[in-house]
Amino acid sequence: MEHPGPNTEPYGGLDRSGGIAYGLLAANPDDEEPSLTEDDGSDAADTESVDSHPHSSPAGSPSHSSKRKRLKAKMKKVFHIQGDKPEADKTCSIPILADAPDPPPEEPGGGALDWTKHNLKDLIHHPVDKIKSTIQDEVGQQIATNMVATEIAHGEQVKLVQAQDGVLHAETAKERALAIEKRDDLVRLRQDMFVRWTMDRHVKQVRRLPDNTTTHRGRKDFLTKNEGGTQSMDWTTYANYLVQYYSEQYGTRYIGYCGSPPPASEETFVPVMERLIVASAPFQKLIMTARRICRWDNPNETLIYLSAYLILWACNYLLRGAFLVGLALVIHRRLRPPSIEDLRRDIAATEDMAVTALTLTDYIAKRGDANWVNPLVEELGPWILLQIGDVANGLEVLRNFYEWRSPRRTTISLGILTTGSMIAIFTPTWLLVKCATLIIAILLFGLYPVASKYPDYRLLASPIKWVFWNIPTHAEWAIDNLQKQAAKHNKASENDAKIKSDDLSSRHSKDTGDDSQARQPNPSHKPVADVRVYHFMDGKHPGELSLSSDIIRCKTLVRHAEAWEMPYKSIKCVEKRTRSKKAGGADLRFVNLNDEEFLVKDLEKRDELFTQIIGLSDIQWQVVW
Repeated sequence: MEHPGPNTEPYGGLDRSGGIAYGLLAANPDDEEPSLTEDDGSDAADTESVDSHPHSSPAGSPSHSSKRKRLKAKMKKVFHIQGDKPEADKTCSIPILADAPDPPPEEPGGGALDWTKHNLKDLIHHPVDKIKSTIQDEVGQQIATNMVATEIAHGEQVKLVQAQDGVLHAETAKERALAIEKRDDLVRLRQDMFVRWTMDRHVKQVRRLPDNTTTHRGRKDFLTKNEGGTQSMDWTTYANYLVQYYSEQYGTRYIGYCGSPPPASEETFVPVMERLIVASAPFQKLIMTARRICRWDNPNETLIYLSAYLILWACNYLLRGAFLVGLALVIHRRLRPPSIEDLRRDIAATEDMAVTALTLTDYIAKRGDANWVNPLVEELGPWILLQIGDVANGLEVLRNFYEWRSPRRTTISLGILTTGSMIAIFTPTWLLVKCATLIIAILLFGLYPVASKYPDYRLLASPIKWVFWNIPTHAEWAIDNLQKQAAKHNKASENDAKIKSDDLSSRHSKDTGDDSQARQPNPSHKPVADVRVYHFMDGKHPGELSLSSDIIRCKTLVRHAEAWEMPYKSIKCVEKRTRSKKAGGADLRFVNLNDEEFLVKDLEKRDELFTQIIGLSDIQWQVVW
């Protein structure tokens, strides 16, 4: 007997459309219904071994039958195999199109999330910890599972590949026929899972499509008579009628679609996010692939794509080529649907921890349903915060540009934008499009790798930053404003001190009668700088932190011992630190040019002191995370 080739696929692949070919939606009641909970055959083997045993009792024996049932149930429980169908289901004359899955076990402390405990203030101050605690602390496993539920579980994918291996390694025709039947049942189960996942998770309510209520009317029905007795056409009413008639005739399905959304809650929000995650999986893979190519992770691969891009660009076929590639991918999907061998490669990539996950579902499969949140937040958290911070800085720059916070720099940016606008106006459209596509190539293959691999230089690789160069953010403008105010204050203090010094000198000259001393500056009378004192508590020892116009001094009140002093010019970094609410305290960390750290704990008016230091220091500061 001649066997089919090893790459033979049942009914053209693993697409959803294969479910109709299997009779999923039009099952024959006379045919034996395939099992929707197909396992690896262990149950059948166990039953056959028990029945074929020479000392086994007849099938009707209650004792041995109950023992077999208990043994079978115990084995299913150990290996997490879904139980058999009830007898009522087996004898029912109407075929079950999609078995309902077993209800998930109740999690300890289950129920809806108490969102009142997760307020906005905690999310702003501790975003990473708050996201973790929100997802994990209260019914975290349930929320995580619902958010990332996939159409086909990873275990079912593995079973299908194992069944295909059974077909390839069958030694006899009988074994091969049984293996093919098992594989076809698993493929049928796979198609059923597509329907089950959608119906159980996302279809909550249906309604019958309304019948067309607008009857067909001719143009003569819209003729009206005026006062003179002549007929005229009411074109406005006729146009409204045509729009309503043809909308109901051909677009009834899309009228009132999702017109009454339910109230926003966990039960309604999570399924929508779940649909978004699963439906966007191909786009997630496309984005991750484009990211790998543009980052030059594989230089040979990137050179191939860059060469193809430049060739299409030079021949003016870039946009048309991209459109044709999209059409070719759709046609290729039809002619060659995904096979089990493709599924095997996907499973190998999913289970290989060294391979980067291209979709969120693959990432969860790698980490596990219970352990995916922490690694995802820790890996993406800093990157997301960086992107959000850059977006906020960019919006602040645009606002300060519009409000002329820095007139000179705003004028320069306006000149650049005006020049670019004039060039765009007088440039032919074909040349403008060609230049725009070339700029896109430079951004993707030139500037993006720099910004992605070297985050410290990302702003230097930003064309937007080039246009709005040196226009300050809110923080930069606030620092500049503080330093200007401090400079004015210091200058006024110096003038007051100089006037007082001149008055003392003139009085001294009048008392002594020597005018020569009044004309000469007195070096002993220097301008007295303001001194501001702030108190802190280092453990059980109180202390004082004093500021002058050029230096910071820290001393403890125990024997008035001076701990350290630091001129403003030697400061490298100043950082606010706030300990947890339980520990309490607002700290301030100083780092000098020698990378020596000084930490002042439990500082009163910490924010005010920080502002004073920034203003009095007269140093160009950079705001960092």
